Amino acid sequence: MNPYMADQLDPIRSEDDVEEILRLAVRHDLAPGSNLRDRLQSSADELGISPEVLAMAEQEWAAKKNADLELANEAGERKRYMRIQFAEFIQHLGLYAVINGFLFWLDISKDGRINWAYWPLMGWGIAVALHAISLVARGESEEKDFQKWRRKQRRYRG
Repeated sequence: MNPYMADQLDPIRSEDDVEEILRLAVRHDLAPGSNLRDRLQSSADELGISPEVLAMAEQEWAAKKNADLELANEAGERKRYMRIQFAEFIQHLGLYAVINGFLFWLDISKDGRINWAYWPLMGWGIAVALHAISLVARGESEEKDFQKWRRKQRRYRG
């Protein structure tokens, strides 16, 4: 054997390496417009893989692909849900600031003193603080809320 070839083959150390090399070889060997199903069957025949085993492997592959796709979809939906939750909090905080600013102005404009405006500020402030805490401290109810939101979104999409 050529010493140069031995050095090239030396990095092959696992089944994953073999699979990756074969995958690359198949990609290079594919003719434009060739039928991939025929190519799969031909490769399986060359490797001595029975049609039953090939069909079972293809079903396993399809199930894994579908599971991966479902996980990716759920991750995307979860990110969207979190963005919406954060936007709702920012909206709540903005309303709190604007309305309480107006109430303080209203209270001070009467006689130059703050007589009552701190009460809604404190009461609503507690609600805003609890909203912020609910965004940070996620628990079991958050997962239930996410699943409920997800079902509602799917109903709206049809």
